[in-house]
Formats: sequence, C-alpha cells, structure tokens
Amino acid sequence: MHSPQLSVDFNEKGFSVVRGLLSEDDIKLMENDLARRLDELADYLQVKFSDRSLSLDSKMLELERSNPGASLIFTHSNIIDSGLFSIWSSDKMLDVVETALGKDIDGHPFFAVRPKPPEVDLFVVPWHQDSSYLADGAQTAPQLTCWVPLMGANKENGCMEIAVGEHRDGEKRHVAEEYEELGNKSWYLEVDSSLTSTFMTEICEVERGDVIVFTHLTPHRSLPNLSRNCRWSIDMRYIQAEHFSGASQPSIPFRRADAELDEYVASSKMEFLREQSSKKRNLWRHKIERSVWRDRWN
Repeated sequence: MHSPQLSVDFNEKGFSVVRGLLSEDDIKLMENDLARRLDELADYLQVKFSDRSLSLDSKMLELERSNPGASLIFTHSNIIDSGLFSIWSSDKMLDVVETALGKDIDGHPFFAVRPKPPEVDLFVVPWHQDSSYLADGAQTAPQLTCWVPLMGANKENGCMEIAVGEHRDGEKRHVAEEYEELGNKSWYLEVDSSLTSTFMTEICEVERGDVIVFTHLTPHRSLPNLSRNCRWSIDMRYIQAEHFSGASQPSIPFRRADAELDEYVASSKMEFLREQSSKKRNLWRHKIERSVWRDRWN
C-alpha cells in the first residue's frame, strides 16, 4: 500500500488510520495464539473457565474477577507465537510501514499485547511519546508503531487519542509517575502537563481490521474503558534497519531492498521464532523491572 496520502499524513499529522488493512482471517490467526496463552495463564492461576470456548474478552474478564491484576501479568509475559509473528512481518503491514521507513525495515523488539479491562486505572495510559521509553540515542531513529485493535475501539471502551502534528517538535519533556492498584505497581511516563494543554487532538475510533500507524515521536494516550468489556490491542513496532532501537534486545530483519539479502532476512526471522518457541511458557513476570527510561527521566 504505497499511498501518497499516507506520506502526507505521517509528515503533517504524525499518524494515519488505515481502514480495513487486516482481514478476519488475519485477526483470528492472532487470536488463536492469544487464546493459547490465556489458557496457560488460567492454568497458572488455577482458574477453570466457565466455558473453554469463550472469547478472549470473556476469558480475560473471568481471570480479572478471580485474580485482580491478571491483565497486567498477561501484558508483561508476552510470547510471540507464529500467528502473531506472521502478521507482524507480513507484506501487508510492511507495505504500509515502507511508506515512511523505506524498504529496509526491522521489527522493533518492543512488541506488546494489551488487554484493557474496564475500570482499571492502571490501563488508562497518559500522554506520552513511544520514544521516551527508549534508551538515549534512539530518538532520532525512524520508527513507527502500528496499533492493531482486535475489536472496535471507541470512546466508551478506551480508544486512542492522538496529538496532531506534535511529532515535528521532537521529543518532549516527560515526568515519571508511579501507580499502584490492587497491589500491582506500574510506572508511566507522561508528557509534562504544561505542554499538553496546547495539543490539538483527534480521537481515533476504529473498527476491527483497521490499523492506526504513528511515529515514535507522536504524542498519544489511551482513554478510560467505561464499557463492560475487555478491549484488546496489539502494538507492532518497526524501525528503519541499521538504527539503534533503544532496547536491550536486537531488532529483527523483516525486509531489505537488496534481493540478495532475502536469505539473510528469512533465516533471521526463523531464528527469532526458534527463540520464542524455546521460552518457558510457565514463567509469569509479576513486577516491572527497573528500566533505562526511568533513569533518563529521573
């Protein structure tokens, strides 16, 4: 999808909404991976679902009711199985990303799956730029985030709000804030409130299959989930090849302009999947470790 309008949106607004990019089969492929992982979390928490065929939404709500904070455990214990990886590295995603990053593209190691249960303040994400969570020196590397909802996202269930054009001013001043809820701690970086009051913003309501694409310098936030459902989304991130990602893990080669590198790309992707498949699936991380971004902003 090489659309001139995409380039205009990235340059002028800092984001674009690509309608209907993913098919129902694409989304179900990813949901199958997440359903397997949810079943593993239920086994770990010793919860038996009322019905094993329940949707991701209903299963996560059952886990959250019996074990408050289960959504946070799931978020911080992600394993990227083959279905998720096949969409993340797919031509249809890379064709969109190529519009802004060019033909040499890596998968950024910060990949996240986010269940957003209702009425849990820890999942109300404040104004921030993705660049602020990276080590110093990564802010100038061309990067994009593709925000993929697994259901319709709207103002009621906590969709994205994005600041229009603010990416052009570079990285803004952030403050680190600590939150605690139901015995669970988290830290968020927030754009200094003195800066957010002047933002011109757009609330991005999207449907299942739509994808919001924005730069790592685009300020955005996630609104409260006021519905009765658990709203799911996936952050798929990309970076222009040969740039410092700002993470401790290496980037994954996804596409190269030089066809002679096709074998290198294919083998790199296979090696990443092998590493994911070798992870111990019964280990669940409860606490957020000290991160380099906390040192940057403290």
